[in-house]
Amino acid sequence: MRCQRLLPVAGLAVALAPASAHATEADAEAIFNQGVDDMEVGLFERACPAIEQSYTLDPRPGTLFALAECEAQRGRIATSVARYKEYLALYRQLPAVRRASQQERADIAERQVIALAPLLPTLTIRMPPGAPAGTIVRRDGQEMTDAALGVALAVDPGAHVIHVQLPGSPATEQRLMIESGERRVVVITLPSAASEGGAGVSARRIVALASGGVGIAGLTIGAITGALALGESGVVDDHCQDKGDHAVCDEAGVEAGDSLKALGTVSTVGFAVGLVGIGVSATLLLTEPSDAGADGSGVAGRGRPQPRLAARLTAVGAGAGLELRGSW
Repeated sequence: MRCQRLLPVAGLAVALAPASAHATEADAEAIFNQGVDDMEVGLFERACPAIEQSYTLDPRPGTLFALAECEAQRGRIATSVARYKEYLALYRQLPAVRRASQQERADIAERQVIALAPLLPTLTIRMPPGAPAGTIVRRDGQEMTDAALGVALAVDPGAHVIHVQLPGSPATEQRLMIESGERRVVVITLPSAASEGGAGVSARRIVALASGGVGIAGLTIGAITGALALGESGVVDDHCQDKGDHAVCDEAGVEAGDSLKALGTVSTVGFAVGLVGIGVSATLLLTEPSDAGADGSGVAGRGRPQPRLAARLTAVGAGAGLELRGSW
């Protein structure tokens, strides 16, 4: 594609302008000329926005054709084809005299649309089954309608960003690169927060972890106080004498006996709380529904049975024990 075929466009803009051109039209011409100059030296990232701004200020057919040419050389194939088609639609509405002056550009636009068609990438965005109503999908910042989802739409090659926002949840982001001629199909991955609680970690998992923490703390206290109780028991043995139906202790033995009773109570309670906490945590974690069934449907519990687990605290002598019963 050659830039020299754009050179007459600037002259055309002047020729078609009325003698009493407004300042906006003069600005549009100046911006257009700068865009063409940048385009001739390959500065397309500056040239195309300038030409587009000129067309916004003063929508002339020649400016639109120049914009289509610039976008093609910039590598934005889908944008270029859309601009060529816009130009051709505008060309067909021109009076016969003006169509004759634009005939060469119309021929070029038609050839370009045909030539670029095989290079057009398409992107199809699909929603998964069971997506909640009110889910918002944006592609490159533009919200997609229900009619656009599931349809292969032409896009420019390069980077694209898909945002998905479930009702009441923050948006998640997915980035992808698309090559020329690629036909990409993307099935939206819904945030896992949709299944429980609307947070990154489910409420069930938070309770399970908290229960486990309490359980570990209880077992730790039970173990420490149990060890201290054993030490006091040794003091009692050294400072008390068994008199058959009763024991006689000196002052140190009496103090050790009182401490032994208190430490024994704390140790028993600590172990009981610890076992219950660990049991609750294990129950919640082992019976937590899976994120997706075995058939890949995304419905928890479908395709395989979920484990069942029951926990019960039982007395074991002077202490306590945890009984677990379950099936998988």
